Amino acid sequence: MDWLVIGGGLTGVAIAYELQRQGSQVHLVDPQLPETAATRFSYGGAPFWAATSPALADVFTESRRIYAELSAATGLTLCSDRQILLTCSEGDQIAIAQSLFANLAQPPQLLDRAEAIAQEPLLADGETVAAFVSPHPIYDPETVVLAYRQAFLAIGGQISCDRIEAIQPQVQGSQRTYTADRLVIAAGASSIAWARSLGYRWPLYFSHAEILETPPLDLRLRAIVMPALQQRFSLERQADQWDWDSPEVPAEFASILDAGAVQLSDRRYRLGQISRLATCPEDYCSATESEQQIRVALASVLPAVSVLPATRHHCYVSFSADGLPVAGHTLEHPQVYWFTGFSGPFAWVPGLARHLASVWSQSLTIDSLACQVSPQRWSMV
Repeated sequence: MDWLVIGGGLTGVAIAYELQRQGSQVHLVDPQLPETAATRFSYGGAPFWAATSPALADVFTESRRIYAELSAATGLTLCSDRQILLTCSEGDQIAIAQSLFANLAQPPQLLDRAEAIAQEPLLADGETVAAFVSPHPIYDPETVVLAYRQAFLAIGGQISCDRIEAIQPQVQGSQRTYTADRLVIAAGASSIAWARSLGYRWPLYFSHAEILETPPLDLRLRAIVMPALQQRFSLERQADQWDWDSPEVPAEFASILDAGAVQLSDRRYRLGQISRLATCPEDYCSATESEQQIRVALASVLPAVSVLPATRHHCYVSFSADGLPVAGHTLEHPQVYWFTGFSGPFAWVPGLARHLASVWSQSLTIDSLACQVSPQRWSMV
């Protein structure tokens, strides 16, 4: 076997498919625990408009093409075209948001209150003073993973359901030992523990994310609604202020709530989101309190949505301190590759997986983009 890939979410199935597509023999090991997977509870939004460089714009363009290929190959409908409304509740937020958006490939358009409500009639009239709007396709997370798995199997890939218990000196699962020339760890937040086990102390972290999910409902939300100034990114930039390995670390560092909502193509809503920084590896949060917090926050933005019947869910979201994914290998462990830590994965992952699979399979000299995301940008401690 040429490659063993650990992780069956979006990152794992994408890199496994692309490596197999390059002519390698790939075995994907998936613990199949969707109740804790970030992909399962994602909004599925793809902010293609938010590219910050020509190279990233090319990755996003490639991602669009790959989604179209997967849909054609499998017959599955992956995407619904939407608009995103990035709301401002105070006048001074408008100038700050405009400054942040100015350097993006396609800055969103500013709407006044009346124009925003025309775009999304469920918006509360009193809370929103303005909003920014941009095309923002939604990819159904579970259907995208299914499409990748079908396409991967169709070209000869192998999938096993197993929980990996050790990766050194052998990859040991609960059911069997796996042998391959190279290993890709694409296990989301679990990747952090594997990195620590190899001695790495990269600024790679995870947050506890909490959302509410409804059953399919007839109430129609036209747009994706989120704050223009999302606190989650500021929270993530705080992560390296604490020693995550210290036994003195408090259970929780910080938490935020970005009130937003999306309605998937099957009419389910996902509402949220609370993000918490904590080293605790279990779901330590109060489901009842979290649900109430999300509903209260949504009541001032989308009052009709805030009272919908819903169930609270928890998952782990991996991220890096510099906002870039961790993708590539290190000099210390050249046979172990990483593909994790994505922000905005539905825009990033397909295109970057195709690009890096070509580089890795053919042992090409890594280019500027591959250097930017390589774990070699940090030194081993």
